[in-house]
Amino acid sequence: MTRDAGTHDPVRQDATTIAEAVRSGARSAERLCRRSLAAAAAAGGVFWAVDPAAVAAARDIDRRAARGEPLGPLAGVPVAVKDSFDVAGMATTLGLRTPVHRAGVDSAVVARLRSADAVVIGKTSMDQLGWSMTGQAPGRPPCPNPAVPGALPGGSSGGSAAAVAAGIVALAIGGDTAGSVRVPAAWCSVVGMKLSHGSVRLDGCAPLAPSMDSVGVFARSVRDCRSAAEVLGVTGPDRTSARPRVGVPSDLEAHGPMDPGVAGAFAITVERLADLGHTIVEVALELRPRGMGRVLTREIAERWAGHVEPDEPGLLSALDLGSRMEAAAYTLARRSVALAASHAAAAFAGADVIALPTAPIPPPPFASPPSVPDASRFTRAAGAYGWPAISVPLGPGRPSFALQLMSPQGKDHQLMNHAERLTEALAC
Repeated sequence: MTRDAGTHDPVRQDATTIAEAVRSGARSAERLCRRSLAAAAAAGGVFWAVDPAAVAAARDIDRRAARGEPLGPLAGVPVAVKDSFDVAGMATTLGLRTPVHRAGVDSAVVARLRSADAVVIGKTSMDQLGWSMTGQAPGRPPCPNPAVPGALPGGSSGGSAAAVAAGIVALAIGGDTAGSVRVPAAWCSVVGMKLSHGSVRLDGCAPLAPSMDSVGVFARSVRDCRSAAEVLGVTGPDRTSARPRVGVPSDLEAHGPMDPGVAGAFAITVERLADLGHTIVEVALELRPRGMGRVLTREIAERWAGHVEPDEPGLLSALDLGSRMEAAAYTLARRSVALAASHAAAAFAGADVIALPTAPIPPPPFASPPSVPDASRFTRAAGAYGWPAISVPLGPGRPSFALQLMSPQGKDHQLMNHAERLTEALAC
Protein backbone atom coordinates (compact mmCIF):
# COMPACT_ATOMS: atom_id res chain seq x y z
CA MET A 1 0.00 0.00 0.00
CA THR A 2 1.28 3.45 -0.84
CA ARG A 3 1.51 6.14 1.76
CA ASP A 4 -1.78 8.02 2.25
CA ALA A 5 -3.46 6.10 -0.53
CA GLY A 6 -6.76 7.77 -1.38
CA THR A 7 -8.01 10.98 0.15
CA HIS A 8 -8.36 10.11 3.85
CA ASP A 9 -9.01 12.98 6.21
CA PRO A 10 -6.01 12.81 8.56
CA VAL A 11 -7.98 13.02 11.77
CA ARG A 12 -11.51 11.88 11.15
CA GLN A 13 -10.01 8.53 12.10
CA ASP A 14 -9.12 8.09 15.74
CA ALA A 15 -5.55 8.28 17.03
CA THR A 16 -5.24 4.51 17.42
CA THR A 17 -6.00 3.95 13.75
CA ILE A 18 -3.66 6.73 12.63
CA ALA A 19 -0.74 5.44 14.71
CA GLU A 20 -1.18 1.92 13.35
CA ALA A 21 -1.10 3.28 9.78
CA VAL A 22 2.04 5.36 10.43
CA ARG A 23 3.86 2.43 12.04
CA SER A 24 3.00 0.18 9.09
CA GLY A 25 4.15 2.78 6.55
CA ALA A 26 0.64 3.20 5.10
CA ARG A 27 0.52 6.85 6.14
CA SER A 28 3.09 9.61 6.28
CA ALA A 29 3.49 11.47 9.58
CA GLU A 30 4.82 14.49 7.72
CA ARG A 31 1.85 14.65 5.39
CA LEU A 32 -0.51 14.28 8.33
CA CYS A 33 1.31 17.06 10.14
CA ARG A 34 1.21 19.45 7.18
CA ARG A 35 -2.51 18.86 6.70
CA SER A 36 -3.18 19.53 10.38
CA LEU A 37 -1.05 22.68 10.32
CA ALA A 38 -2.95 23.97 7.29
CA ALA A 39 -6.27 23.23 8.99
CA ALA A 40 -5.08 24.96 12.18
CA ALA A 41 -4.13 28.08 10.22
CA ALA A 42 -7.62 28.20 8.71
CA ALA A 43 -9.46 27.60 11.98
CA GLY A 44 -9.75 31.16 13.23
CA GLY A 45 -9.52 31.40 17.01
CA VAL A 46 -9.06 27.68 17.72
CA PHE A 47 -5.25 27.84 17.58
CA TRP A 48 -3.15 30.71 18.88
CA ALA A 49 0.23 29.41 17.70
CA VAL A 50 1.71 26.45 15.84
CA ASP A 51 4.91 24.65 16.77
CA PRO A 52 7.69 25.47 14.27
CA ALA A 53 9.36 22.16 15.15
CA ALA A 54 6.33 20.04 14.20
CA VAL A 55 7.21 19.26 10.57
CA ALA A 56 10.78 18.25 11.41
CA ALA A 57 9.51 15.95 14.18
CA ALA A 58 7.03 14.31 11.81
CA ARG A 59 9.69 13.90 9.11
CA ASP A 60 11.94 12.14 11.62
CA ILE A 61 9.14 9.71 12.46
CA ASP A 62 8.78 8.84 8.77
CA ARG A 63 12.53 8.23 8.50
CA ARG A 64 12.46 5.89 11.46
CA ALA A 65 9.43 4.06 10.09
CA ALA A 66 11.21 3.60 6.74
CA ARG A 67 14.19 2.08 8.57
CA GLY A 68 11.93 -0.36 10.37
CA GLU A 69 12.60 1.13 13.79
CA PRO A 70 9.95 0.68 16.49
CA LEU A 71 7.68 3.65 16.99
CA GLY A 72 5.65 4.75 19.98
CA PRO A 73 1.95 4.19 20.64
CA LEU A 74 0.99 7.62 19.26
CA ALA A 75 3.25 7.47 16.21
CA GLY A 76 2.61 10.42 13.92
CA VAL A 77 -0.66 11.40 15.65
CA PRO A 78 -1.30 15.18 15.43
CA VAL A 79 -1.86 16.54 18.95
CA ALA A 80 -2.78 20.00 20.25
CA VAL A 81 -2.22 21.35 23.77
CA LYS A 82 -3.98 24.04 25.76
CA ASP A 83 -1.94 27.21 26.11
CA SER A 84 -1.35 26.57 29.80
CA PHE A 85 1.16 23.80 28.99
CA ASP A 86 4.74 24.75 28.13
CA VAL A 87 6.04 23.76 24.70
CA ALA A 88 9.77 24.35 24.22
CA GLY A 89 10.45 27.45 22.15
CA MET A 90 6.87 28.72 22.30
CA ALA A 91 5.24 31.44 24.38
CA THR A 92 2.82 30.44 27.13
CA THR A 93 0.08 33.08 27.34
CA LEU A 94 -2.73 31.55 29.47
CA GLY A 95 -5.12 33.65 27.41
CA LEU A 96 -3.52 36.92 28.53
CA ARG A 97 -2.58 39.72 26.16
CA THR A 98 1.06 39.53 27.28
CA PRO A 99 2.77 36.09 27.41
CA VAL A 100 3.72 34.82 30.85
CA HIS A 101 7.01 33.47 29.50
CA ARG A 102 8.66 31.70 26.61
CA ALA A 103 9.26 28.07 27.52
CA GLY A 104 12.78 26.73 27.42
CA VAL A 105 11.70 23.12 27.89
CA ASP A 106 8.56 21.07 27.37
CA SER A 107 6.08 20.53 30.16
CA ALA A 108 6.02 17.00 31.59
CA VAL A 109 2.85 16.25 29.62
CA VAL A 110 4.27 17.42 26.29
CA ALA A 111 7.52 15.52 26.92
CA ARG A 112 5.56 12.30 27.43
CA LEU A 113 3.55 12.88 24.27
CA ARG A 114 6.74 13.37 22.26
CA SER A 115 8.29 10.25 23.80
CA ALA A 116 5.31 8.32 22.41
CA ASP A 117 6.04 9.84 18.95
CA ALA A 118 3.00 12.10 18.90
CA VAL A 119 3.46 15.29 16.84
CA VAL A 120 2.56 18.41 18.80
CA ILE A 121 1.32 20.90 16.21
CA GLY A 122 0.43 23.88 18.38
CA LYS A 123 -1.32 25.60 21.26
CA THR A 124 -5.05 26.14 21.55
CA SER A 125 -7.23 28.93 22.89
CA MET A 126 -8.44 29.14 26.49
CA ASP A 127 -10.14 31.46 28.97
CA GLN A 128 -7.76 33.76 30.81
CA LEU A 129 -5.91 31.76 33.51
CA GLY A 130 -8.46 28.99 32.95
CA TRP A 131 -11.00 30.73 35.17
CA SER A 132 -14.14 31.07 33.01
CA MET A 133 -16.00 28.52 30.89
CA THR A 134 -16.74 30.13 27.54
CA GLY A 135 -13.55 29.19 25.68
CA GLN A 136 -12.96 32.86 24.83
CA ALA A 137 -10.40 35.46 25.91
CA PRO A 138 -10.53 39.27 25.60
CA GLY A 139 -8.56 40.63 22.68
CA ARG A 140 -8.39 37.25 20.93
CA PRO A 141 -10.27 36.00 17.86
CA PRO A 142 -13.43 34.13 18.88
CA CYS A 143 -13.06 30.35 19.21
CA PRO A 144 -15.96 28.66 17.37
CA ASN A 145 -17.86 25.50 18.19
CA PRO A 146 -17.46 23.22 15.15
CA ALA A 147 -20.28 20.94 16.31
CA VAL A 148 -22.88 23.67 16.88
CA PRO A 149 -22.27 26.75 14.70
CA GLY A 150 -22.98 29.98 16.54
CA ALA A 151 -22.62 28.38 19.96
CA LEU A 152 -19.83 28.68 22.50
CA PRO A 153 -17.40 25.74 22.64
CA GLY A 154 -17.18 25.85 26.44
CA GLY A 155 -14.07 26.32 28.50
CA SER A 156 -11.65 26.83 29.75
CA SER A 157 -10.11 24.25 27.38
CA GLY A 158 -12.41 25.22 24.54
CA GLY A 159 -9.75 25.44 21.83
CA SER A 160 -8.59 21.88 22.46
CA ALA A 161 -12.15 20.57 22.26
CA ALA A 162 -12.78 22.52 19.06
CA ALA A 163 -9.53 21.26 17.50
CA VAL A 164 -10.69 17.65 17.86
CA ALA A 165 -14.28 18.42 16.88
CA ALA A 166 -13.11 20.20 13.71
CA GLY A 167 -10.90 17.29 12.70
CA ILE A 168 -7.68 19.31 12.98
CA VAL A 169 -6.08 16.87 15.42
CA ALA A 170 -6.92 13.42 16.71
CA LEU A 171 -5.98 14.16 20.32
CA ALA A 172 -5.78 17.31 22.42
CA ILE A 173 -4.74 18.10 25.96
CA GLY A 174 -6.55 20.37 28.39
CA GLY A 175 -6.72 21.08 32.08
CA ASP A 176 -9.73 20.32 34.26
CA THR A 177 -10.32 21.73 37.73
CA ALA A 178 -14.09 22.13 37.86
CA GLY A 179 -15.14 20.91 34.42
CA SER A 180 -12.83 22.70 32.00
CA VAL A 181 -12.38 19.56 29.87
CA ARG A 182 -15.71 17.86 30.31
CA VAL A 183 -17.98 20.84 29.58
CA PRO A 184 -16.31 21.77 26.26
CA ALA A 185 -16.18 18.08 25.33
CA ALA A 186 -19.93 17.89 25.86
CA TRP A 187 -20.71 21.07 23.94
CA CYS A 188 -18.38 20.15 21.05
CA SER A 189 -19.62 16.52 20.90
CA VAL A 190 -16.26 14.82 21.50
CA VAL A 191 -14.97 12.53 24.25
CA GLY A 192 -13.36 14.36 27.17
CA MET A 193 -11.63 12.63 30.08
CA LYS A 194 -10.51 14.25 33.34
CA LEU A 195 -7.80 12.05 34.85
CA SER A 196 -7.50 11.47 38.59
CA HIS A 197 -5.99 14.34 40.52
CA GLY A 198 -2.28 13.71 41.03
CA SER A 199 -2.09 10.89 38.47
CA VAL A 200 -0.12 12.97 35.93
CA ARG A 201 2.79 15.31 36.65
CA LEU A 202 1.87 18.94 36.10
CA ASP A 203 5.42 20.31 35.86
CA GLY A 204 5.38 23.06 33.23
CA CYS A 205 1.62 23.53 33.39
CA ALA A 206 0.37 26.84 34.80
CA PRO A 207 -1.80 26.21 37.86
CA LEU A 208 -5.32 27.37 38.57
CA ALA A 209 -5.93 25.58 41.90
CA PRO A 210 -3.16 23.05 42.60
CA SER A 211 -5.20 21.10 45.15
CA MET A 212 -7.71 20.22 42.40
CA ASP A 213 -6.02 20.71 39.00
CA SER A 214 -5.99 17.64 36.75
CA VAL A 215 -4.89 16.85 33.21
CA GLY A 216 -7.59 16.09 30.68
CA VAL A 217 -7.70 14.48 27.24
CA PHE A 218 -9.98 15.17 24.25
CA ALA A 219 -10.39 12.42 21.68
CA ARG A 220 -12.66 10.86 19.12
CA SER A 221 -12.96 7.58 21.05
CA VAL A 222 -12.65 6.22 24.57
CA ARG A 223 -9.88 3.89 23.43
CA ASP A 224 -7.84 6.93 22.41
CA CYS A 225 -8.32 8.37 25.90
CA ARG A 226 -6.94 5.10 27.27
CA SER A 227 -3.89 5.26 24.99
CA ALA A 228 -3.22 8.87 25.96
CA ALA A 229 -3.67 8.13 29.66
CA GLU A 230 -1.15 5.30 29.48
CA VAL A 231 1.33 7.53 27.67
CA LEU A 232 0.89 10.17 30.37
CA GLY A 233 1.70 7.59 33.04
CA VAL A 234 -1.74 6.75 34.40
CA THR A 235 -1.73 3.21 35.73
CA GLY A 236 -4.07 1.16 37.85
CA PRO A 237 -6.50 -1.77 37.79
CA ASP A 238 -8.81 -2.10 34.83
CA ARG A 239 -10.98 -5.08 35.78
CA THR A 240 -14.67 -4.27 35.47
CA SER A 241 -17.93 -6.16 35.74
CA ALA A 242 -19.80 -7.06 32.60
CA ARG A 243 -22.76 -4.98 33.74
CA PRO A 244 -21.63 -2.14 36.00
CA ARG A 245 -24.08 -0.89 38.61
CA VAL A 246 -25.00 2.67 37.75
CA GLY A 247 -25.50 5.28 40.44
CA VAL A 248 -27.70 8.29 39.69
CA PRO A 249 -27.62 11.33 42.02
CA SER A 250 -30.98 11.75 43.68
CA ASP A 251 -31.07 15.55 43.67
CA LEU A 252 -30.02 16.69 40.20
CA GLU A 253 -32.73 19.36 40.12
CA ALA A 254 -31.99 20.62 43.63
CA HIS A 255 -29.17 22.93 42.53
CA GLY A 256 -31.06 24.55 39.68
CA PRO A 257 -33.22 23.70 36.66
CA MET A 258 -32.02 21.59 33.77
CA ASP A 259 -32.77 22.33 30.17
CA PRO A 260 -35.81 20.14 29.29
CA GLY A 261 -33.94 18.54 26.40
CA VAL A 262 -31.02 17.59 28.65
CA ALA A 263 -33.31 16.28 31.39
CA GLY A 264 -35.34 14.25 28.90
CA ALA A 265 -32.29 12.76 27.20
CA PHE A 266 -30.80 11.75 30.55
CA ALA A 267 -34.05 10.14 31.70
CA ILE A 268 -34.24 8.14 28.47
CA THR A 269 -30.59 7.09 28.90
CA VAL A 270 -31.16 5.81 32.44
CA GLU A 271 -34.32 3.98 31.37
CA ARG A 272 -32.45 2.38 28.48
CA LEU A 273 -29.65 1.17 30.77
CA ALA A 274 -32.23 -0.36 33.13
CA ASP A 275 -33.89 -2.12 30.19
CA LEU A 276 -30.49 -3.54 29.23
CA GLY A 277 -30.16 -5.16 32.65
CA HIS A 278 -28.01 -2.64 34.51
CA THR A 279 -28.80 -2.08 38.16
CA ILE A 280 -29.76 1.58 38.68
CA VAL A 281 -29.39 2.94 42.20
CA GLU A 282 -30.03 6.38 43.61
CA VAL A 283 -27.00 7.84 45.38
CA ALA A 284 -26.56 10.80 47.68
CA LEU A 285 -23.85 13.05 46.30
CA GLU A 286 -22.99 16.66 47.07
CA LEU A 287 -22.55 18.08 43.59
CA ARG A 288 -21.35 21.54 44.68
CA PRO A 289 -19.13 20.93 47.70
CA ARG A 290 -19.14 23.64 50.32
CA GLY A 291 -15.84 25.48 50.42
CA MET A 292 -14.80 24.66 46.87
CA GLY A 293 -15.30 28.18 45.56
CA ARG A 294 -13.20 29.67 48.35
CA VAL A 295 -10.40 27.18 47.70
CA LEU A 296 -10.41 28.05 44.00
CA THR A 297 -10.28 31.80 44.54
CA ARG A 298 -7.58 31.63 47.22
CA GLU A 299 -5.32 29.30 45.23
CA ILE A 300 -5.57 31.20 41.93
CA ALA A 301 -4.88 34.45 43.78
CA GLU A 302 -1.86 33.02 45.60
CA ARG A 303 -0.21 32.26 42.27
CA TRP A 304 -1.33 35.08 40.00
CA ALA A 305 -2.56 38.16 41.88
CA GLY A 306 -0.13 41.00 41.29
CA HIS A 307 1.90 39.01 38.76
CA VAL A 308 -0.30 39.24 35.66
CA GLU A 309 -2.73 41.75 34.21
CA PRO A 310 -5.94 40.02 33.12
CA ASP A 311 -8.93 41.96 31.86
CA GLU A 312 -11.77 39.45 32.22
CA PRO A 313 -14.16 40.89 34.85
CA GLY A 314 -15.02 37.62 36.61
CA LEU A 315 -11.36 36.71 36.90
CA LEU A 316 -10.46 40.13 38.30
CA SER A 317 -13.13 39.72 40.98
CA ALA A 318 -11.85 36.25 41.88
CA LEU A 319 -8.26 37.48 42.21
CA ASP A 320 -9.37 40.34 44.43
CA LEU A 321 -11.51 38.10 46.63
CA GLY A 322 -8.80 35.47 46.94
CA SER A 323 -6.17 38.07 47.80
CA ARG A 324 -8.26 39.37 50.69
CA MET A 325 -9.17 35.94 52.07
CA GLU A 326 -7.73 35.22 55.49
CA ALA A 327 -5.64 32.08 55.97
CA ALA A 328 -8.10 30.72 58.53
CA ALA A 329 -10.96 30.96 56.05
CA TYR A 330 -8.95 29.11 53.44
CA THR A 331 -8.00 26.38 55.92
CA LEU A 332 -11.64 25.95 56.90
CA ALA A 333 -12.64 25.73 53.22
CA ARG A 334 -10.05 23.03 52.59
CA ARG A 335 -11.42 21.05 55.53
CA SER A 336 -14.97 21.41 54.25
CA VAL A 337 -13.97 20.05 50.84
CA ALA A 338 -12.09 17.15 52.42
CA LEU A 339 -15.11 16.29 54.58
CA ALA A 340 -17.40 16.41 51.54
CA ALA A 341 -15.00 14.10 49.67
CA SER A 342 -15.06 11.61 52.53
CA HIS A 343 -18.87 11.57 52.54
CA ALA A 344 -19.04 11.38 48.74
CA ALA A 345 -16.98 8.17 48.65
CA ALA A 346 -19.95 6.36 50.19
CA ALA A 347 -21.83 6.81 46.90
CA PHE A 348 -19.76 3.98 45.43
CA ALA A 349 -20.82 1.45 48.08
CA GLY A 350 -23.65 0.26 45.86
CA ALA A 351 -22.52 1.59 42.48
CA ASP A 352 -19.56 0.94 40.21
CA VAL A 353 -19.96 4.18 38.31
CA ILE A 354 -21.99 7.37 38.79
CA ALA A 355 -23.87 8.78 35.80
CA LEU A 356 -25.30 12.24 35.25
CA PRO A 357 -25.44 14.81 32.45
CA THR A 358 -22.16 16.57 31.79
CA ALA A 359 -23.82 19.97 31.65
CA PRO A 360 -27.33 21.09 32.62
CA ILE A 361 -27.71 23.16 29.47
CA PRO A 362 -26.94 22.64 25.77
CA PRO A 363 -24.24 24.72 24.07
CA PRO A 364 -25.27 28.37 24.62
CA PRO A 365 -25.04 31.05 21.94
CA PHE A 366 -22.18 33.56 22.02
CA ALA A 367 -24.62 36.27 23.02
CA SER A 368 -25.70 34.42 26.18
CA PRO A 369 -22.62 33.08 27.99
CA PRO A 370 -23.49 31.04 31.09
CA SER A 371 -22.18 31.73 34.57
CA VAL A 372 -19.36 29.49 35.76
CA PRO A 373 -21.47 27.98 38.59
CA ASP A 374 -24.24 27.10 36.15
CA ALA A 375 -22.03 25.63 33.43
CA SER A 376 -20.06 23.58 35.96
CA ARG A 377 -22.99 22.51 38.11
CA PHE A 378 -22.53 18.82 37.35
CA THR A 379 -18.75 18.76 36.90
CA ARG A 380 -17.50 20.48 40.06
CA ALA A 381 -17.85 17.41 42.30
CA ALA A 382 -15.28 15.26 40.50
CA GLY A 383 -12.86 18.19 40.54
CA ALA A 384 -13.26 18.72 44.29
CA TYR A 385 -12.99 15.01 45.10
CA GLY A 386 -10.10 14.22 42.74
CA TRP A 387 -12.14 11.60 40.89
CA PRO A 388 -11.64 10.64 37.25
CA ALA A 389 -14.60 11.61 35.09
CA ILE A 390 -15.40 11.24 31.42
CA SER A 391 -17.89 12.92 29.11
CA VAL A 392 -19.13 10.91 26.13
CA PRO A 393 -21.46 12.31 23.45
CA LEU A 394 -24.60 10.29 22.85
CA GLY A 395 -25.87 10.37 19.31
CA PRO A 396 -26.20 10.61 16.47
CA GLY A 397 -28.95 13.17 16.49
CA ARG A 398 -28.47 14.33 20.10
CA PRO A 399 -25.69 16.95 19.94
CA SER A 400 -27.13 18.75 22.96
CA PHE A 401 -26.57 15.84 25.36
CA ALA A 402 -23.47 14.15 26.70
CA LEU A 403 -23.29 11.56 29.47
CA GLN A 404 -20.81 12.06 32.30
CA LEU A 405 -19.48 9.06 34.20
CA MET A 406 -17.41 9.22 37.40
CA SER A 407 -15.43 6.65 39.38
CA PRO A 408 -13.36 6.75 42.60
CA GLN A 409 -9.91 8.32 42.52
CA GLY A 410 -7.28 6.11 40.91
CA LYS A 411 -9.76 3.98 38.96
CA ASP A 412 -9.26 5.76 35.65
CA HIS A 413 -8.91 2.62 33.55
CA GLN A 414 -11.93 1.01 35.16
CA LEU A 415 -13.91 4.15 34.34
CA MET A 416 -12.86 4.01 30.69
CA ASN A 417 -13.90 0.37 30.52
CA HIS A 418 -17.28 1.27 32.01
CA ALA A 419 -17.64 4.11 29.51
CA GLU A 420 -16.92 1.85 26.55
CA ARG A 421 -19.34 -0.83 27.72
CA LEU A 422 -22.18 1.54 28.56
CA THR A 423 -21.91 3.61 25.39
CA GLU A 424 -21.68 0.46 23.23
CA ALA A 425 -24.82 -0.85 24.94
CA LEU A 426 -26.65 2.45 24.46
CA ALA A 427 -25.75 2.46 20.76
CA CYS A 428 -27.51 -0.85 20.18
